[in-house]
Amino acid sequence: MANSKKRNLLLATLVVALACAVFVNWYYTRPPADEPANGKAQTTTVRDNQQVNLGDAQYVGNVNDEEAAVAANASAEYFAAAKLRRQSAQDKAKETLSKVIADNKSNEKAIESANKALTELAEAIKKEADIENLITAKLAGDCVVILNGESVEVIVQGGKLNDQSVLQVKDICVNQTKLPPGAVTVVEQK
Repeated sequence: MANSKKRNLLLATLVVALACAVFVNWYYTRPPADEPANGKAQTTTVRDNQQVNLGDAQYVGNVNDEEAAVAANASAEYFAAAKLRRQSAQDKAKETLSKVIADNKSNEKAIESANKALTELAEAIKKEADIENLITAKLAGDCVVILNGESVEVIVQGGKLNDQSVLQVKDICVNQTKLPPGAVTVVEQK
C-alpha cells in the first residue's frame, strides 16, 4: 500500500508539473491584448511594399533612409564637382598668368599686372578656403564659396539655411573679405 501511495503522489506531482509547464508556455506565447483573436497581427503595405505590423515603432525623420543616403550622396557629388570646376578655372588662370610672367616677349607692365593678378588670385583662393571652413564649422554642412572681385557667392548644402544661419554666413564673409553685406549672396543647394 505504501508503494501505491508513492506512485499516486508521484503521478499527482507530474500532473501538477505538466499543468504548470502548459500554463507558463501559454503565458509567454499568448497574443497581446490589442491583437485580434485569430492571432494574426494587422498589417499594412508601406510605400516600398514592405509588410509591417501596425503600431510598430518606425523612424519618422526621413521617409526612407535609402532616399536620404541618395540625396546626401548627390549633395556631396554636387559640391565636389563645383569645387573641382572652381579649381580647374583657377588653375587655368594661374597657368595663363604664369605664361605671361615667363614669356620673354612680355613687357614690364604686362609682367607687373600678371604678378598682381596672380597675387590676388592666391589671396582669393585662401579666402575662399577660409570662408568655406568657417561656414562648414558653423552650419555643419558643406558649402562652396566663390569670390568674384567685389562680390561673394556662397552655395550652402540644402536644409542648412534659416534666417539666423544666413546672417552668420554673411557675417563670416564680411569679416573675411571686408566687403559690404550687400555684396554677399547666399544660396541654398537644392
